[in-house]
Amino acid sequence: MGFAEFIRDVLRHGDVGKVFAVSSAVFALVYVFGVGMVFQLPFALPPSFTTPSVDVVLDGPLGQVPLVTIYVNSRWAFSFNPEALTALTALSILFGLSMAATLYAGRCSACNVAKRIHLSWAAVLPSFFSFFTCCGGGVVSSILIALGMGLSLLQDYGRLFTIASASALAANLYITYRRVARVSRTFHKI
Repeated sequence: MGFAEFIRDVLRHGDVGKVFAVSSAVFALVYVFGVGMVFQLPFALPPSFTTPSVDVVLDGPLGQVPLVTIYVNSRWAFSFNPEALTALTALSILFGLSMAATLYAGRCSACNVAKRIHLSWAAVLPSFFSFFTCCGGGVVSSILIALGMGLSLLQDYGRLFTIASASALAANLYITYRRVARVSRTFHKI
């Protein structure tokens, strides 16, 4: 069984595909609020400001432009750039695949591989370090500031947190695949 075949099996296996979709969507929702892509404005926009409206900034560093801000109403906005969208997409998909693969491995009654995978559920936790990546105004930032913790150091290394999170999620997925494939080969030899 190849890796691509494993992913197809995971996504086709009963309601495990639904777990992938739901966990990816929930992670994406938590992520956009956590990093501040969706945020409440500190002040209400004046009545003369038409909402919903879109503001596009084309000046800035590579990966940070175009910066698109959508003003949903006078109090809420959604802001994103290519880097933030890439991180959101990659981490959401990897998080969902990791959750689905772990559930798939646990339901594999023929191989009972779940007892051999000790870190699969814990391996999704590093994805939450990516909450220090982009926008700086999210729920996670607010909580850390309220606790008196310095945030600038975490945001300076935000890209590294995203890479570490994606790497940990991808490694978890690959380790789960290898263990399921090994047990599956052993089972088929019997």
